[in-house]
Amino acid sequence: MMIGEDNREGGGCNKKCQDDIVNKDKKDKKGGGNGGGSAEAEIFQAIYHAIYYNPTFGGSSSGCNTWMLTNTDSNRCHHTLYTPKPICLAIFHCSPEEQKEYASRFQYPGQGPWNPVVGTGDRSVMGGDFFPGSALYRLGAVRTQVNGSTMTNFTYPTHIFYDGQIDRTISEGYVTTEGHGTNTKGWVAFANQYGGPLAFELVDDGMLAFSTVDQVSGGALVELMDEIP
Repeated sequence: MMIGEDNREGGGCNKKCQDDIVNKDKKDKKGGGNGGGSAEAEIFQAIYHAIYYNPTFGGSSSGCNTWMLTNTDSNRCHHTLYTPKPICLAIFHCSPEEQKEYASRFQYPGQGPWNPVVGTGDRSVMGGDFFPGSALYRLGAVRTQVNGSTMTNFTYPTHIFYDGQIDRTISEGYVTTEGHGTNTKGWVAFANQYGGPLAFELVDDGMLAFSTVDQVSGGALVELMDEIP
């Protein structure tokens, strides 16, 4: 046998040859040689996808695992798709225009129903609207945007729960809320993930109560709200 010839079982391979074999083995295991390691790569990819994108295992469309509150970049995150909530009671048969009217008055926690979201603008959640220019306003500062049947809140960097985005979409008499974002601290991600749904539950309850009173009064409640400066 020639010196340097590969003979793993017989040991007739010099130091360089042995190093080459070890390097080749490592390369094969990573999928670099003759397709070796491809099965392992596929398994890893399947697990990776399941963890971060499959809701069964806490994944989400944004790549945030909602059990670990960590995303594909190893950053803290949150992502919640809320249960659709009725805008009006079914007995009232609210029109699409009425549904959007009511939803625009209940787009974020702490919003006054006399101050509907009608386009792009700056607002503040948690009562900050009542104290413009204050520290409270900055802690709740959001940018609102209307795009067809979807109204969106984007948090500003001064927001206590930055970074986050809330989309509220109207469809067939219901509003569906979805929130997601990346956070620098674990407690912020936790607060968004588990506190957010509670806050918007109250928003939706208020919206349904408002629409009920307005329908019973023949639209008088909306008229009253519109008279408030």
